This record gives sequence, C-alpha cells and structure tokens, in this order.
Amino acid sequence: MDDLTDVAIVVAVLEDSNVVPKTSLEMGVENIDAVLEPGPTQDALLQDLIADIAASLGIDPSLVQISGLRRATNTDSTDSGRRRSQFGTNNLAFDVVISGPAAGQSVMNLVQQINDPRERFRTDAAAF
Repeated sequence: MDDLTDVAIVVAVLEDSNVVPKTSLEMGVENIDAVLEPGPTQDALLQDLIADIAASLGIDPSLVQISGLRRATNTDSTDSGRRRSQFGTNNLAFDVVISGPAAGQSVMNLVQQINDPRERFRTDAAAF
C-alpha cells in the first residue's frame, strides 16, 4: 500500500472524523544519547519542541504531544537505493500528535512550514 502523502487530502478526510493525525519528524541533535535517556535533557527537549510547534501553529501547547523518541533511520536516498541520514548519527526521530478541532489543518501547516527552507524549523539547530 502506498503512503498517502498529499496533506490537503488528509486534512479533508480528517475534518469530519474522530481520527487524530500523527506525523513523524526528524531533527539533528548534538548528543543523541543524552536525549534518548529519560531525564532532564530529554524533558527540556520535549518541552522546547512542544512550545516551538505550538507557537509556530498558533495553538495551545496542551494540544501537542510528542512521543516515540528514537534514533532515526536513514532518510536521504543514495545512488544505491539505500537511504542516508541528513544529520548523520545524531539524527533523532519522534512522533507528533496534534489534537483539537483544527488538528488536520495544524498538521498541514506544520508540514508546510517544515518544507519551507526559510522556516526556522529548517534553519535552527537543537542545542541538545
């Protein structure tokens, strides 16, 4: 089965449903081991991510949930058909769930912002 990748279609389908949209994101971090270990570093990263995503979307932080922190698998295609990480070995993957009445639209806005190379999601480095 192919992935459904047109965000506008996903938003339209979700608009009248009780399904909560989830997306997976990746980012580079300075110390992946510290971020993956439960504790103050992980807590600070989660708090910052939630605050940044909520502020970017203009929604309350309580509507943003982040889970599934893990070392990312490779993401960029190579000539051999294998995929390679954009950030190297310090690439963190995580899941984002946005709830609330405009959850689908919020996910669409988040994807658009991440795909815009001028947005700070693409230009800011995590200091974790």
